[in-house]
Amino acid sequence: MAKKIICMLLALSMMLTMLAACNNDPVDPVENPNDQQQEENQGNEGEEVISDVLNLVVDGVSDYVIVRGENAYISEVTASTELQSYLKQISGVEIPIVTDSTAPVAKEIVVGKTNRESDGEFDRDELGNDGLVIKSNGQKLFLVGGEKRGTLYAVYTFLEEYLGCRFYTDTFEKIPEMKTVSLEKIEENKQIPVFETRNSFWYDMWNHSLSAKLKINCRRGRGDIPEALGGSLSWAGGECHTLYALAEMTGDQMWNEPCLTSEDVYQTVLKNVRALLAAKPTAKYISISQNDSDNRREGCECDNCMALYNKYGCWTGPYLEFVNRVAREIKDEYPDVMIHTFAYRFTRLVPENLVPEDNVMIQLCTIEGCFRHPLEDYKKLTPESEYNYIDDFAALLKDWAEVCGYLSVWDYTTDFGHYAMTFANFDSLRQNIRLFADNNVKNLFEQGAYQSESGEFGELKGYIIAKLLWDPYMSEEEYWSMIDEFLVDFYGPGGVKIREYIDLIQEETKDKHMGIGVHPEDLYPFPAVVEVNPSDSYPSELNADMILNYQDYDWTKYWTWFKTVEDDYKVLTEGKRLFAEAMEMAETEDQKSRIDKTSIQISYLESYYLAYKLSKGNGAVGKIIANFYKENPDAIDSELKNSLRIDILKFSNEQAFKDYIEFNRQLADKMLKYGIHNPREGFRMNADTVLNLKNTPDDWDE
Repeated sequence: MAKKIICMLLALSMMLTMLAACNNDPVDPVENPNDQQQEENQGNEGEEVISDVLNLVVDGVSDYVIVRGENAYISEVTASTELQSYLKQISGVEIPIVTDSTAPVAKEIVVGKTNRESDGEFDRDELGNDGLVIKSNGQKLFLVGGEKRGTLYAVYTFLEEYLGCRFYTDTFEKIPEMKTVSLEKIEENKQIPVFETRNSFWYDMWNHSLSAKLKINCRRGRGDIPEALGGSLSWAGGECHTLYALAEMTGDQMWNEPCLTSEDVYQTVLKNVRALLAAKPTAKYISISQNDSDNRREGCECDNCMALYNKYGCWTGPYLEFVNRVAREIKDEYPDVMIHTFAYRFTRLVPENLVPEDNVMIQLCTIEGCFRHPLEDYKKLTPESEYNYIDDFAALLKDWAEVCGYLSVWDYTTDFGHYAMTFANFDSLRQNIRLFADNNVKNLFEQGAYQSESGEFGELKGYIIAKLLWDPYMSEEEYWSMIDEFLVDFYGPGGVKIREYIDLIQEETKDKHMGIGVHPEDLYPFPAVVEVNPSDSYPSELNADMILNYQDYDWTKYWTWFKTVEDDYKVLTEGKRLFAEAMEMAETEDQKSRIDKTSIQISYLESYYLAYKLSKGNGAVGKIIANFYKENPDAIDSELKNSLRIDILKFSNEQAFKDYIEFNRQLADKMLKYGIHNPREGFRMNADTVLNLKNTPDDWDE
């Protein structure tokens, strides 16, 4: 009987529910967010249940506030205003900012250190200056981190990872638009960087605001980053090759090395180190590093210096002993300062029975490496005996990691002799940075084309390097997905064609070694030269009168008499096709402009290819004249023969180079149009610079 009563009650309950449903409109979770929230918050018998869903903005309305500390650090103030600004760009809603002096409310976005967090909720000792945490707790969202930079980084990370923002360059960002900003519960997302200092040293990355968004915290090339944007890990004095100034060397001595066993040199350096640190008490680093001598090393070889060289088995010994002495001297006075010195060129090797002091940072340089392949996969081909280098940089790094707990690396990501040439290092960038992360490297400087805008992939490389510096352990799939996303967002639909070009150059160079000064012809070999006529022949119309009156004739038609160059140059022909197709697919003028700028790398390579073809052709003119002389020994006065041949070669060269000069003129104009002032390191051109356009771009200043 009891069972029947229960069944009847259940049936009646179901009928009443169905009737209620028939008499009410269905609830749309987006159209009626407040009704939905009310239902979510009601548990059994009226008990309130807090939803884990964060409805920051619903249909253009928000009841959230942004909370920052009443005495927030200046960069945390920036973090709160940046969050407010970007949320308004995304949703059209300006969420108000309050301080933690106000009474708490249910829905808050907490930015930085406030009284909204419980004691010990966020371990700021663990987070340091740069670490961050993103998490939700009920209806509250926490974006916190190290006070100096971490909170600011937390805001930018939240905008990227949860809302889809992308900060590509200082002039181009991807900001989605949505009337509703709703998020599922966020479990603790804690990020602490592997590298203490991070610098993507590409000109395109120098903007201070962009530096903060991409978590770049080193000043080189940028000046000191403002404290409102997190500031910089700063240096007292110069950051490299400082012994010249510290030892008060003068004149031509800047390329020499001082005597490191001289007490006068030591006391002079120590005096100047103290003066620099006193002038900049916030400095984290000071450099005591060798001058930028060439590989032959013009340093002191007195008996005392040679004794140290013999004692430690390499030239690193005298330098490290000198730096260690300064480090011990100033440690108590400046306990938080790291002293930087190089393991560079002739000081690369680890000395025997000598280790760096705890406050000494050793910086290795990858300058002799191959950058087409991961450093772990490449053995240097240059004989060790020439420069006293070891062949394997990865092994060298691991040797230093065993004796030094605070390493730095100066890495290279461009061709300094050919800034506008495609530097095919996409396959190695990720793996090299991971190698550094695995071996005690705390300070990473990634040097690119830093002197002006880049005609290669400056925007892309600056961006992906910054991302790798923050996350060196991203997977290969994540890495290439990030590149693909950039290409389509930055160049538009034609980005897929530019990805095809990247794949092409990676395939074409897979068996090549690529240093930081590789010539275009060595990296992208030009097609073969083919003989087309016997070496003892010459044109039948060639006669003495033509030679004597050479200025009346067109000699360029003979440039292919003996040799020609195959036209099938895949990198160039396919590259031009792919960039042309990318341009056709562009949807906006901005996309067209970006593709046009990046296509400079194709024109740059073409300039060298045309010069190569011209060089082969002019040789043919010289040969046919020589063959004419051989077959007609008395046709030309013997005293005139050589001078006429030289004059004809020069004249022929000028005739043939008219088109080449015009090609280079257009290339130079296009480079300057986009702010690309440096064809190579150390050579800067402007609109009024006189250029020798008969030469290839790296020698336009010759």
